Amino acid sequence: MVETSREVNITSGSPVDLGGGLTVDVKDVGYMHLEGSANVSHGTLLVTKSGETKVLPMGRNHGEGSTAPHSAEAFGWTFILEHANPYQQPSSVQVMATPPAR
Repeated sequence: MVETSREVNITSGSPVDLGGGLTVDVKDVGYMHLEGSANVSHGTLLVTKSGETKVLPMGRNHGEGSTAPHSAEAFGWTFILEHANPYQQPSSVQVMATPPAR
């Protein structure tokens, strides 16, 4: 079976198990209102496998003038930030997670 991309909701302090010994958590979640309809979501993913953690600063522009989202990789997985919610505590993000090709 080929696994495809999936949306993952991550709440700060509650790592999500993506399988294969890989977990992802988030910290430093924020959302900035800019000029007009422009906004920026951001957060830092903590991707851990076999005791090694990779830190992935993530950001995404929304609204007027936004560009294609940036992706970041760790342990063969690709992550794209969809949305950040710093207003409810603990804060959370929604990411698109794509496993490595097999």
